[in-house]
Amino acid sequence: MDCDEPIDYDQNLKDPDLNVIFVRGPNLSKVFNELEKSAEEFEFVTSPNRPHFKITTVGIMQAVFSVEVAKTSPMMMMFNCKQTVVARYKSQQIRMTNKAMQSATKFELIGERYFYIERSVEQNWTTAATTCRQMGGYLASIRSEEELRAISMKVNDYTCYYLGMNDHEVRGNFVSLASGRPAALMWTQNEPDYIPGGESCVAIYNDSEKGMMMVPCSNESNFICQADVET
Repeated sequence: MDCDEPIDYDQNLKDPDLNVIFVRGPNLSKVFNELEKSAEEFEFVTSPNRPHFKITTVGIMQAVFSVEVAKTSPMMMMFNCKQTVVARYKSQQIRMTNKAMQSATKFELIGERYFYIERSVEQNWTTAATTCRQMGGYLASIRSEEELRAISMKVNDYTCYYLGMNDHEVRGNFVSLASGRPAALMWTQNEPDYIPGGESCVAIYNDSEKGMMMVPCSNESNFICQADVET
């Protein structure tokens, strides 16, 4: 990519310590248009208290990356020298995004959202969460009964699939890994049961009840990723 490529951006000062820039460019549009991802934007978040950018794609891809930047860099100080610095990180971000898009081809539209169902590899909950992040997504949180039914039609019968919900922080307070907010819960009968040995992770087991159950986070199971961050 030519680092002198013109960049269109809008700067929005949300608070005294946080600047948000939405970056668009001709090459970005070309990449996303080819994959029908034209709604994508990159959100560059910088703070005087942090020596890095937090970069989030906004749209169907929705993934988070971090780029280390010196606190003394012009971009961190009132965004001086924008053309050179922004183009450099934009070019790097496109390379990262292409990698993420390769993973994104594994996601499928189920209902109104994109999910990836891992049917072959079994991992513990923490490893499964990492795998989803490496694909540009998160372990999935299911939002509604309708969405649960749609996913249940796609998974193997009598098989456990990890979801991105747990009560690690406070027993009984289940939150979504993607959003950090309270999770929608659709339990099967007698759940959550907290059997001896410890359970704090949520999964679905596709039996006749087609609902959520609690499982030990150390179990190795299949899992489901989502492509969005539930904004």
